Amino acid sequence: VWNNAVSFVHRAERGDLIFINLVHKLRSWSYTFDLLYRQIKGDSRHSRIGWVRGSSTTITAPLVSKIRRDKSIDFKHQAMIAATQYAAAYQISKMNAADFIMILQPSLFNKKKWSAEEAHRIKKRKWDDEIIKTLRQNQDQYYEAFRKTDKPFQFIDLSEIFAEFDDTLYIDHCHYNDLAAEKFAEIIFESILPSLQQIKQR
Repeated sequence: VWNNAVSFVHRAERGDLIFINLVHKLRSWSYTFDLLYRQIKGDSRHSRIGWVRGSSTTITAPLVSKIRRDKSIDFKHQAMIAATQYAAAYQISKMNAADFIMILQPSLFNKKKWSAEEAHRIKKRKWDDEIIKTLRQNQDQYYEAFRKTDKPFQFIDLSEIFAEFDDTLYIDHCHYNDLAAEKFAEIIFESILPSLQQIKQR
């Protein structure tokens, strides 16, 4: 998926007209469209599902996205990969005589009480309570694994800074509104001020 994403980004940068997953969506909606698509592409794969008037007939099933939701997630391994990527950024910063600080950000799942507007926006995504619970647990486990992972760079954990806020701070489960961005900027400044003072003294 990441290899395809690079090409996609290049097309977007050129200003090309892009339709994402249109063909796959039509194939999932319509057996007829899926059959026509396979005829055009020369894909003869099919599955036999029954008999009509004594003769076998075949109908091509629509494309179904198979997301591996049933497999457990190795949060420790994911955290190690992320830390390795940030370590590379840290080394690049050192090569360019720049300081590097990695800040762990909060999401809506770190907020103990959602505002009515935040809850409404999440409902529009059609996430039920079970999905929300799973996403919150996954994030908690990943964050905890990342905290425990060895990190050669300076690390500041700000993931809980909005935990007690009642204001509307998010436009979705992870992106801030203007109020949250302003508050977060102030907290980041306070957090990195000691590092800025050290730089000034050099």
